[in-house]
Amino acid sequence: MINKRGADPGDKTATRLVTVLAAVDRSGRQVRLVSGSVTVYELR
Repeated sequence: MINKRGADPGDKTATRLVTVLAAVDRSGRQVRLVSGSVTVYELR
């Protein structure tokens, strides 16, 4: 489950966050990253 808030479609930062979260999720970890107006949650 991925929830993105305040992220523009062309926002490279948001894309990077999603990429990192996806990679970490494969390791079976729960990660929460908050950067500026971009909030991304990746839950296992």
